[in-house]
Amino acid sequence: MLEINKNNYYKYKAILEVLWEFNSSLMGIEFSDEISPIKILTKWETESSVRAHKALKVGLMDNLSQIKYLTKGQTEALNSKLIANNLPKIEILTAEINNIIFKILKRNKIKDFCEYNILIEVLNDTESEIGNDDRTKLEKIINSFLEKS
Repeated sequence: MLEINKNNYYKYKAILEVLWEFNSSLMGIEFSDEISPIKILTKWETESSVRAHKALKVGLMDNLSQIKYLTKGQTEALNSKLIANNLPKIEILTAEINNIIFKILKRNKIKDFCEYNILIEVLNDTESEIGNDDRTKLEKIINSFLEKS
């Protein structure tokens, strides 16, 4: 999973900003500063760095999990924006998400709600390449996580 710390926080924040601006433009919606995740993160940085780090991680994972719905042209445009800002390409950023399912299966446990949300999205994806045995095991892991939460 993304390990966000004080050394790489601003790099990941820059990635979120590119993703946020790109997704907002795709939706054709202009959001006010009041609900901009970047403005909210900036405010939280002064209040609680722990809160800001957790929120950044959730925001990134949420945005990255949606990338699979982009067209090829949209993906290329997003990659261009990331590269123009000296940030990693989508394939590098999403590699971790692609491995989360296998990590959950290996440890037989969901670590946090961020992993839970990603797992739910993958299981709800009708084009997911997860086999029936793994799907059944992941559903049991989800139930166990929910019982403990």
